[in-house]
This record gives sequence, structure tokens and C-alpha cells, in this order.
Amino acid sequence: MVTFKHSNIKVTVVVPVYNVEIYLRKCLDSLKNQTLKDIEFILIDDCSTDKSGIICDEYAKIDERFTVIHNKINLRQGLSRNIGIELAKGEYVGFIDADDYIDLNFYEKLYTSIKTNNTDIAKAESIEVLPDGEYIYHKELNTRIKKGIRNNPLFILFTYEHWTALYKKSILINHQIKYPDIRNGQDVVFLLRYTYFATSISLIQDVYYYYCKHERSTTSVKTASYFNSLLECFDLKIEFINTHKMFKKHYLEIYFQVLNDMKNEFRHFSNSSLIKYEYINKMVSTMIKYKYDKQDLLNNFYIGFIGKKKADNLVLGKITYKLFTIINYFRLLIIKN
Repeated sequence: MVTFKHSNIKVTVVVPVYNVEIYLRKCLDSLKNQTLKDIEFILIDDCSTDKSGIICDEYAKIDERFTVIHNKINLRQGLSRNIGIELAKGEYVGFIDADDYIDLNFYEKLYTSIKTNNTDIAKAESIEVLPDGEYIYHKELNTRIKKGIRNNPLFILFTYEHWTALYKKSILINHQIKYPDIRNGQDVVFLLRYTYFATSISLIQDVYYYYCKHERSTTSVKTASYFNSLLECFDLKIEFINTHKMFKKHYLEIYFQVLNDMKNEFRHFSNSSLIKYEYINKMVSTMIKYKYDKQDLLNNFYIGFIGKKKADNLVLGKITYKLFTIINYFRLLIIKN
């Protein structure tokens, strides 16, 4: 049995688990063999009907760094992660999905960087693993953050790949940051909530989180519940920016991100005309939750588009121009349906 040599736990890793028995051992082995030793793993078995819960208990028996929680009812990933945050003893918290895995020095490199640089986040890179075993390296998000960090807050830049990072537990607790109770999109809502309060980030190269793409993953199964949860996600993001102070250009940028995500996700939505119409109405109801009045929006569009040379206004103009393009897209969809 592996035991703690020190009572001071540096990192807590939270793992929601649900019916992933064919992937789970690879994930847990990548945790058990981490080079960082002062670490704990909280496995939240969310009422699995396969052998996932049994496998979790097996690892807990041979390595006391593993703690297993068996949910009495199915809570889904977001609320399961919240349980892990509440139980975490580490100074920093990380998350991994039970069908993914990580490099064996993943958390040692993240922990060393976040401590050395005294940052609020340490973030690695990711590799997408396709069903045929092919690797796709994803460095573009870290590149975007590195290029934009001088002129933009983190909540504009770090908008996905939540599992590639370590977070300060003190920020999570002090600002009551939790994952929402939705099927899809809880990660981007969590990131918006956390990065709003975070002021600094360390970016680590050449250590990877392996995101395994397969037909059973929640992002691959695009049923009605998938689209419903995305609408909830968009609503939550709009609600957050409407209730937290930020520069208008940053507000508009996030607002545009939400509308653009709506367009990308729903443009190929295939269902009956009636159901499609209902979804379009829901999207529009989210879209119109704009914090400023319509004349304000038009003024920003006009000022930017005619080319005033103030950088902020130009940025506002470009964003608002894209925003109008997307609004027109939804307007045409409504007319068509």
C-alpha cells in the first residue's frame, strides 16, 4: 500500500467517474504514478452501472492517496466536481475526466511553476487522442494566452481546456466558484467564473493532458439534452457578465463569443421544424439579454465602423460588426422557420 509520507498535501485532483470502465485504469494509473508525491485523488463515482465504482475502490485499497465517494443519486460531472472541491485538502486543485490521462510529471511541473511564479493558474498543453490512436497536438490556446496577456484579462483568453490547469483552492473558496449543474458547457462557465478573479497565469510547454475522443463522450452525443444544456451554459455566461464589472469592450467580446458559439453549435441542428423553431426562440431570448440599450449598441457600431482612431472604439466597432452579423443570422433563421 502506498501511504502519505507528509501530511501537507500540495495538490488535489478531482475525478468525476461514470460508466468508463474500459478507460478508467489508464486514467488512474497515470495519477497513481505521478512524480509529485504529496498529492491526493478524489474519485466521485456518479452511480456507475458498470464496474467503474469497483475499480475506484480497488485503487483506494492499494493507495491511500485515493478517496472514493459513491454518489447516492446521479449528479452529473459539474456537481460531482463541486463535491471534490469541498473535500479537497490541497493548496491547489486540478481536474481530470475519467476517460482521459496525463503525463506522469504533469502535476509536478504545474505545481513547480505555480509556486515558483506565484500565479493564480498554471496551465499545460493538450493532445487530442482520436479513436484510431492518432495524436493531434493543441498548442493554440496557450499561444493565444501568451500573445494576449499584456492587453487582456484572463477571462477573455482562457476559455476552454479547464482540465489542463491547476487552480488555487483559496480563490475557489473565497469567491464560491463552482461548476453549474448542466450536462455540457459547465467547464466554460467555471473558467469564466474563476478567471474573472484570477490575475496571473503560468504556461508550461511539453507536458500534456491527453483528451481521448470517442463516441461515448458527452461532447460527442448530441441529443436534445446536449443542446438544452448548451442554452443553459450560454444563459449563465450572459448572466455572469451582466452582473460583474468589466470594461465594455471586454463585455462585448464575451457577448460575441456566446453568440458565435450559438451559431456554430446550432447551425447544423437537425430536427423537425417545430423543434428547431423552439430552439431558435430560446437562443434569441438569450441573445437579447444585452446589458446596454440598443441605441448604445448602434452608437458603438457606428463609431467603430467609420474609423475613429481610438483603439478601444475600433475594437468595439469590429466586435459589434460581428455581433450584428450573427444577430442577422438568427433573424433570418426565425423568418425561414
